Amino acid sequence: MASAPTSTSRRDRAFLIVLALLLVIGVAAALTRSHKGAGKGPGVAPAAGSSSGNAGSAALAALRYRPGFDDEYAKRAAEGFSHPLYSRVPGGAFATAERVSKWRDLIEKAVDVGDAPVDADTLEALVYLESSGRADAASTGKAADAVGLTQIVAGTGTQLLSMQIDTAESDAITKRIAKVHGQVLRWKARNSRVAYAKGVKQLRDLRVARAKADPRYVPTSALSGAVRYLQFAKSKLGREDLALTSYHMGIGNLQNVLAAYGRNSVPYVQLYFDVDPRRSPKAYGLLSKFQDDSATYYWRLLAAKEIMRLYREDPEALKAKAALVP
Repeated sequence: MASAPTSTSRRDRAFLIVLALLLVIGVAAALTRSHKGAGKGPGVAPAAGSSSGNAGSAALAALRYRPGFDDEYAKRAAEGFSHPLYSRVPGGAFATAERVSKWRDLIEKAVDVGDAPVDADTLEALVYLESSGRADAASTGKAADAVGLTQIVAGTGTQLLSMQIDTAESDAITKRIAKVHGQVLRWKARNSRVAYAKGVKQLRDLRVARAKADPRYVPTSALSGAVRYLQFAKSKLGREDLALTSYHMGIGNLQNVLAAYGRNSVPYVQLYFDVDPRRSPKAYGLLSKFQDDSATYYWRLLAAKEIMRLYREDPEALKAKAALVP
């Protein structure tokens, strides 16, 4: 979350950059076809007879955000940035959705508070995107960085969410867990039943000890921490979509982009699609400088939400769609 997002490989980043270009072009082209002659909406084509010198301005105008089509923009953006959610998750999209679904009861309890800023489906999608449903996920392997089901950074956990986190103890126990886990695998391969049983118990005890030192490894604490963060973010940003975007980008960073855009609170779909290097160069520069996929986080969150919807409502369709992704 926020200050320590999960790392993305260079290959994925290059793919997303190309995909982003294709997405913007696709949005403009498709919506131009859908609304040709309507005189409004996204995808207005350049005027006939435009000179080559005006081509850049005309292209930007064609791609520029148009009010009234937010849902379609968001849907296309989610589809365009969904690829890693199929190709880069442990076991594939269906196995990941199945793993995430096991936390559904705890997720529903976490959002069952009077001022919950998100519903269960959205928090579930965040779990898919942040940890692929693994309660022991760690972005870098270090306790100072993002760990747990909702990938809360230690600084955010202690300073904002009042979590009692002992990062030194957490790191020390994590190293012991890794060592014992390797031994357990070797004992299992050798069919050393007594040693294997002792090793499994030792792992269980170590995980309990780590949870005491680092509550981010406790699923209920991780989920409630994410909800509290989103409550705080929404109070600062005024909108659920902006609060969710800040989960990866950071509240201050997003406020800077909004200030450069000239508005304190607008739908993220407007902010994302309306900035361009000519009309809003400062906001465009701020959004473009993020190298950790912060600008596309909200679209990938929506993509995860759709994956979980398919898992519940049409699992065969999810399997078929996952099979098409290389």
